[in-house]
Amino acid sequence: MHNVVRRMDRNEMPFPPEGEVVRAASAALLTSNRYPSWDAAGLRSLLAESFAVSPDWVAVGSGSISVIQQAMIAAGPGELLLPWPTFEGIPMLASALRMDLRRTGLRPDGSCDIAEMTAQITPATRMVVVCTPNTPTGGIVRHDELAEFVAGVPRDVLVLVDEAYVEFVTAPDVARSLDLVRAHPNVLMTRTFSKAYGLAGFRVGYGIAQPALAGPIRAAGIPFTLSAAAEAAAMRALRSRAVMEARVRSINAERLRLTTALRALGLEVADGHGNFVWLAHPGDSDAIAGELAASAVLVKAYSGHGIRISVGTGADTARLLSVWPTRSTKLQRAS
Repeated sequence: MHNVVRRMDRNEMPFPPEGEVVRAASAALLTSNRYPSWDAAGLRSLLAESFAVSPDWVAVGSGSISVIQQAMIAAGPGELLLPWPTFEGIPMLASALRMDLRRTGLRPDGSCDIAEMTAQITPATRMVVVCTPNTPTGGIVRHDELAEFVAGVPRDVLVLVDEAYVEFVTAPDVARSLDLVRAHPNVLMTRTFSKAYGLAGFRVGYGIAQPALAGPIRAAGIPFTLSAAAEAAAMRALRSRAVMEARVRSINAERLRLTTALRALGLEVADGHGNFVWLAHPGDSDAIAGELAASAVLVKAYSGHGIRISVGTGADTARLLSVWPTRSTKLQRAS
């Protein structure tokens, strides 16, 4: 049906929360006259158990972006080193917090250019961000190169490893960020319930770091940051990991189908590792996104870079392909 808007622009999961999650959140609503936990102690304890750490290693927030903001506050004023393009919320936070932003490039596979980041660290650098998989490009940083990078970063520089899409990664040499957190007191790993767990509307994210770093990050947040319903939903989802893993396998299979179909149109599609695909269309990304929107298919254009398409259902893929602008089948690169 053409009047159904296909939302393929926000990297949301196309599946609604499973029944147990809905029931847990609904039960929590019955006590909405009471304040929730000051610091989501129940969820923090459950996450700590999942990662075999103590609760003082865990910080939670309203989405991983909230934990990232708290980390930026804890890192203090100074320079933030960020690959680009990546999650566009981070530059917005840097501006609001009056941090100087230094942008580095990406490698051809869409991953953070670790060598360039190393070369760009200065005495003013207070924080560096590595998104793996990176959005919007889908590239990942391998474990050995990330370990070498972290080992060379000064101890007074906070290293944020943002893994919002890590559950979708199947590569065997993916970065083992928890190992790096255990080995280095300046490393923070952030993840979210918004993507693989499909709880974007509940806004739940978390970070894992050694207590000396996790403590200041928690202190930089606001109290009662999670509603009781959000915490209950996240806890139930965490206990239903098998459901999440089955849905991730479904998305990964659809990602392959979408990638194959777009390549068959003659388009350049990166080998992605998230719940989205990336097309390098620097010259006409906005125009293509506009034409698709007119046909009720929403994708995310990054002006001058390309187009990110969230993976949805088979019906979403079919609709996208049926309305794809034929003029774009020949890659138009910016001169």
